[in-house]
Amino acid sequence: MDLLHFDRKRGRTFDEDAPTPSGSFEVDVLTNVSIVRNRGGEDEGRRLHEQGHFGHFLWDEFRQSNAASADCEENDEVGAKMGQEDDWEPETKRRKSVDPNSRRPDDPESRSGERRVKNGKKRGKQAANGQNGKNLVRCTDTQLRLNVEETLFLCWRGTIVAFKEESLLDCQALWEHFTVYNDAAAMARQFLVYTRLRDDGWVPAAGTKFGVDYLIYKYGPDYYHATAGVKIASSLAPSEMIAYNRCLFNARKALIVATVDLPENSNLAEFSALQDAYVELQVQSTFFPNRHRE
Repeated sequence: MDLLHFDRKRGRTFDEDAPTPSGSFEVDVLTNVSIVRNRGGEDEGRRLHEQGHFGHFLWDEFRQSNAASADCEENDEVGAKMGQEDDWEPETKRRKSVDPNSRRPDDPESRSGERRVKNGKKRGKQAANGQNGKNLVRCTDTQLRLNVEETLFLCWRGTIVAFKEESLLDCQALWEHFTVYNDAAAMARQFLVYTRLRDDGWVPAAGTKFGVDYLIYKYGPDYYHATAGVKIASSLAPSEMIAYNRCLFNARKALIVATVDLPENSNLAEFSALQDAYVELQVQSTFFPNRHRE
């Protein structure tokens, strides 16, 4: 793991220790997900998400909408003018008039320019009607949803108290509940790797878009880009190794192959049997010239 490097996001400074959840949270367990309760009018789900980057919202775009750039505000003012004048055209378009029939259909600049004008007029009409564009995209969902691994991990660490139809569930009861809907061996591997990554100080997130099980972040996706993709597998064929490395290399990320060793006589019906398992992480490091300057 010492071979990994980190890309801090521009404009983000974070020199303190990684945030950790404080207090206890109550969750309602459903089939393959649990929902954090908001007690006493407080947004408990948002607090748990900000403190430890656990869970997700149905529309997880509240960070972008709350941190709108100056360009967005300028576009709102321009859009208001565009909404009041249907025949309004941007100044750059008035200076250089282009015949639509002369544009090539494969010209991306022409298509993107048309989309910008169309979207700008739409935002302008909304602003002219008293609608704030940023309010239209801001997430209003306050229910934080935890997946299976997060629920088991937080319950095991005593951070959450799980309920199912007002019945209190411990770790064993949670394990029995989730094994009804999932394969016990696969769920055990996912949970063990997730726990190992959290214990090592990483913030794991879903890695579906890169074909891996997890993407790992230093401190969280708000501050750093993903450092590596984690693939859970007992072994990878050479062609698979090349494919994963190439996909992640193009995104400036490393590949970590996680191997889970479960004893043959393990009784996966018992949550306590996972304590005898062993997780090994193998880092496939790739040389990045712009990262290895020192």
